[in-house]
Amino acid sequence: MIGRRPTRLAPAVLLASCGCSPGVGDPATPSRVFDASLPSDASATPGDGGGWTTLDAMPVAADGSAADLRLPWGDGQAGVALAVSASPFQCFQLDSLTDDDGVVYVPPDQWGAYCTSCDQRVSVAAGGGLFVLPSRAGTFQPAAALHVRFALRDCVTLTESTTTTDAGAPAVFTVRERPLGPPSTHGTVSLRVIVTPASVFYGPAADAALAAVNDQLSAVGIAATWGEAIRLPATAGSDATFSRSDPDPLLPLLDGTTGTGATIPVVLAGCLLLSDPLAGTPYEPLGYTPHIPGGAGPADAVYIKGSLCGTPQPVAENWTAAAFGRVAAHEIGHYLGLYHSVEADGTTDQLANTGADNLMNYDPSVSTATGLTAEQGEVMRRHPFVSQAP
Repeated sequence: MIGRRPTRLAPAVLLASCGCSPGVGDPATPSRVFDASLPSDASATPGDGGGWTTLDAMPVAADGSAADLRLPWGDGQAGVALAVSASPFQCFQLDSLTDDDGVVYVPPDQWGAYCTSCDQRVSVAAGGGLFVLPSRAGTFQPAAALHVRFALRDCVTLTESTTTTDAGAPAVFTVRERPLGPPSTHGTVSLRVIVTPASVFYGPAADAALAAVNDQLSAVGIAATWGEAIRLPATAGSDATFSRSDPDPLLPLLDGTTGTGATIPVVLAGCLLLSDPLAGTPYEPLGYTPHIPGGAGPADAVYIKGSLCGTPQPVAENWTAAAFGRVAAHEIGHYLGLYHSVEADGTTDQLANTGADNLMNYDPSVSTATGLTAEQGEVMRRHPFVSQAP
């Protein structure tokens, strides 16, 4: 998610650092263990059409956490994707990640939108989310099995939470798992473009804009294609005021067109107004992605601003193809698992060869923020929505 150089920084709770790195200790002996080698039925899930296993539902205990989930690590496996949803709607996080030898990738009880210095960075999910591990480049070889625990978070403060439904029944996590092999050197990603009436692209074709997106992605071996283009009716809504913890106002912009399949919805919207109860004054991001990585959860899409907010009549954001290409590629980077190379407060990502002079700078409109690195490309091509090429 990017904006026009926000003048006000979010409070520390939104960028809380866990101050941790992988270490070896005594393997935990959880009181509740859910072994993914035992349950479940193999089934397809929205994504690439197959290769996923749906695990048994995992009740959330009174302390707000689910049982430890043990995921055996197969021969030749290089990663894993976990599509997780919470019922009823709750915010949650991958709260702990270790392996059979006790190596700690994410320690428990870290608060904030994501852990800024854990070995494997994971974000808070609102209602549902996709977790792709590893979340950084390089070798990832857990010993025998991963141990994963999910826990609820308060959607506003991002601290620990406990909850029940109105009827007093516990919340439940639903988990779908897909083992991943090594990412190939090239891949393709399909975009489903939804154009609202307020977008400057509502009338003209956006072929030049797609070419500009590919100008950014091609350097890391990814080619984007328009899988489908949908122009909403002239009377349809284009604007949304929303928050990170409440994506529902974005849903009307999708107009029920998300469907299924390994396709990234890209919404060319009107006014986008991001409201954050902790940060203060709402602001207008140029682009927004609700989940890092995308691929699961409510309002799952890439959103690009198309008009100014608060004007009596719509005033279009007059995108040039090059500017659109940079913003759209930046947001697609988030969708495929990339964090900002540097935040407004100086926080950096987990990759070794990124910095302020990178397209994933929190403000890619600055002249020096351009290009993606080989490590970023490796992370992006691991996403299960990227069709692997030989």
